[in-house]
Amino acid sequence: MAEVSATEKAERIYSILNRTEVRRGHTYRPDEAQTRILKAVKENKPIELVGFWGGHKQTQSGMANEADEAALELIKKTVDRIAEIHPIRVSLLFSDVHSDVINSIPTDASKRYHETLRPMADARSIALIPLSELYRGMTQAGETHYRQVAYRFIEEGRHDAGAILKAHPELEERLSAATGKHNRRVEILRTIVSQHPAFQGQLHGGLTHLGDFNIRTYAALRLRESQALNRHLTREGISPIFFVYGDPSTQPLLPDAPHFYRYSTKKGEGQTPWFMQERLERS
Repeated sequence: MAEVSATEKAERIYSILNRTEVRRGHTYRPDEAQTRILKAVKENKPIELVGFWGGHKQTQSGMANEADEAALELIKKTVDRIAEIHPIRVSLLFSDVHSDVINSIPTDASKRYHETLRPMADARSIALIPLSELYRGMTQAGETHYRQVAYRFIEEGRHDAGAILKAHPELEERLSAATGKHNRRVEILRTIVSQHPAFQGQLHGGLTHLGDFNIRTYAALRLRESQALNRHLTREGISPIFFVYGDPSTQPLLPDAPHFYRYSTKKGEGQTPWFMQERLERS
């Protein structure tokens, strides 16, 4: 049997990543994705596949559940098929920094989710990397905590993020909806508004201002973070290929690198696993 060429291997790997069973949206920079895959194959180095994962579980228990396990298993099925062709490393960026700095989620909640999610990832040979650890490797003089790095990123990215939001109104709309659902400060203020009708006018104005502030802060952080990650995650000269569960409208804030948009737990499921209840609870 004739030996399969590097180009043929790269094409097969790309088709696995882009298959309809897992593809939620169009691949961003598909040509570059194929180029990065081919480079890894030709140099006999592992393909670097990197995904973003939520930094807290928005359920009563706050612990990883069947939805997380189903999502990880779907990733594993993809990775196993690729591994039959060429070595691949898959890493999940656990977004504890976003939960803390943007959504005001207690660190204990992120820790609880991480500790229950890690055994599921380990069992499938998937690396689970807290963003806070990566941030500690990006400190500058005088910075001793990942929050200080995050605050610098927010300040550095504020101007460009504002321009991106102005140019992409669909992105601002998407972030506005997410802020209303997932930000703890917004949630608390909404509860106060519902409980104190006499002050609804004043509180509603505060709620709007807080929502707008969070959108712009989040956009600035993600934009500057993405620029750093695109460089920071290159290993052995092989640049990463990313995958996300989010809406493709968020692409302007993600690393300017190839991205695959995936379903989470099964074909047609767009909700992220960290916001999903147990299957039995949802049935």
